[in-house]
Amino acid sequence: MPADPTRSMPRLYPNGINGATGAPLLQIDIAAASQIVTYVPTNQTEQQREEALHQLHTTKQEHVRQEHLGVVFGIDEDKLDESLWAVVVNDRDPADLLKALLPLIEHRSREQGIILPPLTFREGETCGNWYARHVPNPNVPWQTRPPVLLYRSGETTERWLQRHSVSQGPVDPRRGVPFYLLLLGQPGDLGSNAGRPSIPFLFQYELDMFWSVGRLCFTDAQGQHCYADYTAYAERVVAFEGATPAYQKQVAFFGPRHETDLATQLSADKLITPLVHGYNGQAGIAERNGFAQHVLLGPDATRSNLEAVLRGTSTRPALLFGASHGVGFPADDARLLAHQGALLCQDWTGFGSIRREHWLAGEDLTSDTRMDGLIAFLFACYGAGCPQEDQFVFEVNGNGSTRRPFIAPYDMIAQLPQRMLAHGCLAVLGHIDRAWSHSFDEQGIPAQTQAFEDVLNRILAGKRLGFATDQFNVRQAALSSLLANELENISFGKNVPATALVALWEARNDARNYALLGDPAVRLPIERMA
Repeated sequence: MPADPTRSMPRLYPNGINGATGAPLLQIDIAAASQIVTYVPTNQTEQQREEALHQLHTTKQEHVRQEHLGVVFGIDEDKLDESLWAVVVNDRDPADLLKALLPLIEHRSREQGIILPPLTFREGETCGNWYARHVPNPNVPWQTRPPVLLYRSGETTERWLQRHSVSQGPVDPRRGVPFYLLLLGQPGDLGSNAGRPSIPFLFQYELDMFWSVGRLCFTDAQGQHCYADYTAYAERVVAFEGATPAYQKQVAFFGPRHETDLATQLSADKLITPLVHGYNGQAGIAERNGFAQHVLLGPDATRSNLEAVLRGTSTRPALLFGASHGVGFPADDARLLAHQGALLCQDWTGFGSIRREHWLAGEDLTSDTRMDGLIAFLFACYGAGCPQEDQFVFEVNGNGSTRRPFIAPYDMIAQLPQRMLAHGCLAVLGHIDRAWSHSFDEQGIPAQTQAFEDVLNRILAGKRLGFATDQFNVRQAALSSLLANELENISFGKNVPATALVALWEARNDARNYALLGDPAVRLPIERMA
């Protein structure tokens, strides 16, 4: 079996494997990464450089002075009639998107005390047309209008917030933008179909700094909306929230561990093991919350065992936490759309060799797969989706300008979480782009699993998912501030070690790229669980 190429550090490797070759998904050394972080285009004027430094300083100060992220004091994030909820749609998307999600819109409206006017749909109308008919005056009280907000193509987060009369900061839902926001639809154009209605990943990342944001996107092989899946998800969430859960209070852990692969050794030993067994005399995360646990670690983390969990044939957990390699493909590979972000299992035989049966993809979830009420947290490259352009590497042209390589035909949501949601899963938390061990591993100190523990503790306590994931937003803000500090210091002559700078850059991007798929207002019904 070929040796693990990650042993030749100081190269950097995310948790991903190339599905075509069996090699690490990305290989980049610290020196190259440091150049990327600090690169300044040669054609940038001194004025542009000063403006960039000013923006860094402003961004840093903005993050530092915020006391907290989330709702303002006095608003209970658990009560939707206080924190409020809405869907956000591109105004040019078909209104069929709203029609497909109508069961959930009506359900959340009742929860926040909205008396809905009659909602009608006309053939061929856009979401913008529909909104104009149902909300002719946006200043009417929230309790008398549909909980729908429009996004206009090309809008920045700042411009969108300004149009709704608010700015980045702790959220007061009474000012017009609810705390829980569910984005509907594609994150980007469909390649040759440029200009297709979408809501970008960046909008989601930035809005999620203070708001609780989730996304629903169900697409077919051509990237077109699967309206039936939107409806199935909406109906299953509504039905689940009104019934007794069919599962027990149990957490399932899934973590392959390969003796020749440093990445899965780190995730198994420094992430899953402390979560399962605890540390410093503390019990594991499940025991601390009164949950049983089902552990698939190392040799037990096979594809067949994972499928048994998802089908409910071996156990019916309320929460699934997985840490594994995500499978990735070259941008022109025909398998990319269906398999990008699929979970590589223990069946994989090691670097340089990979076969289809080694990973679990969305198409493997058959009609007998029932995950009603399950919440999944998948730590894996492309576990939630993949951007069109590489966010960790760029190429420098002869004139000093830069471009990012294309790694997918368009910004996309991975098929595995799409299928999980369509089969009854309440929500999937995962990565857009690559996942890095910096989320939990810092050289020279014990495993740093606090952010994961906080998220899992909140989920197991029955907190709404958008609020439960707030620690990753806090981490993103803190790391952005630290990175901005160091880049500013470098511009004034400070010598910052490349290893330290790259570690900050990786960690910031890693924290930023977590995304919630599904309704951010869903939660485990602890009070109704056996």
